[in-house]
Amino acid sequence: MRQLMVVWLNGSLALSLLTSYTAPGTTSGTVQGASGLQGVALHGPVCPGPARIPPDPKCADAPFLASLKVTANDGTIVARFTTGKDGTFWISLAPGTYTVSSDQAVITGRFTPVPVTVTDQTFTMIKLHFDSGIR
Repeated sequence: MRQLMVVWLNGSLALSLLTSYTAPGTTSGTVQGASGLQGVALHGPVCPGPARIPPDPKCADAPFLASLKVTANDGTIVARFTTGKDGTFWISLAPGTYTVSSDQAVITGRFTPVPVTVTDQTFTMIKLHFDSGIR
């Protein structure tokens, strides 16, 4: 089985095909072609209190380093991956319907699993939000 490894180096994406090893902080899953998911994980709010008009840039949701998994409709985990420090990720998946969920205990706040549909020859863009619980 070949696996796709995604490694974030200085904010750039480096790809390589592996035979059977997946290092921590990388994606795992069967290479399926030119379809999959890409996006960003964010954590927020980061400032307490009501939102301001105009918004305070220091209070914007922050990139979140997260361990995630992708599950098929039948409950099979098809991939596990970790976002980059900047919260971004890219993972190759076969066309289909999946659920992206947290693969870690979130110490603060909540994360609601996100249903996604991947279409052939397309990378579906998603934004994942981890709620900090700050109000």
